[in-house]
Amino acid sequence: MIEDKPYLPVGAVDFQKISVNVLEESAVSDDVVSPEEGVCTGKYFTENGLVGVLEAAAMEFNMAGMYEHVNEVYKILIPIHESGRDYKKLGAITTNFMKLSNITRQEGKRMFGTYFRVGFYGHKFGDLDGEEFVYKEPPITKLPEVAHRLEGFYSDRFGEGVVHIVKDSNPVDRESLDSAKAYIQITYVEPYFDLYEYRTKVTYFERNNKNQEVCICHTIHTRWAGTW
Repeated sequence: MIEDKPYLPVGAVDFQKISVNVLEESAVSDDVVSPEEGVCTGKYFTENGLVGVLEAAAMEFNMAGMYEHVNEVYKILIPIHESGRDYKKLGAITTNFMKLSNITRQEGKRMFGTYFRVGFYGHKFGDLDGEEFVYKEPPITKLPEVAHRLEGFYSDRFGEGVVHIVKDSNPVDRESLDSAKAYIQITYVEPYFDLYEYRTKVTYFERNNKNQEVCICHTIHTRWAGTW
């Protein structure tokens, strides 16, 4: 928006491979954000500020074991460093590229998260009554941990003895529920894909990241499967 430079990212479109929803989140009209109004004057809205954020992102992705995202960040950084003839940083990127061989060595051993289907039932939940969501938790999170946390949170809101955890994956018979209680059903789930999707989601990383469409395009029951 400030100055068009060929070596800088065009905008959100250059970050799609890292975050598939970035375009939607960046859809702000020109009458809301305009460089003439001084909106883009902070330290991050400079070339050095952008480089600093990208380098920090690459480091965080590396620490998280998300090496594929490190690669995508470097693709944005390399043209910037080339334009500035910063061969020291280009050399550092080359060295870090060599470390990305961790992807091959860790294939089949990488963990990116644990997923749970959480359903809320009962009038006490208001608009949440009957709604189901997929929660993404840190790797190796146990189902009882999630159940204990949610039970404690809603018990503080509704009172002791009101919240009941449904400990099976069968469809909840809402007619049999006590109207004075709040019911939470929690089920462990794993990502599920149709056969045609495996053509593009080849690696374990691709099957466990950037899968927002898994919950949007189809119902949870047909796209996720799992039990206690």
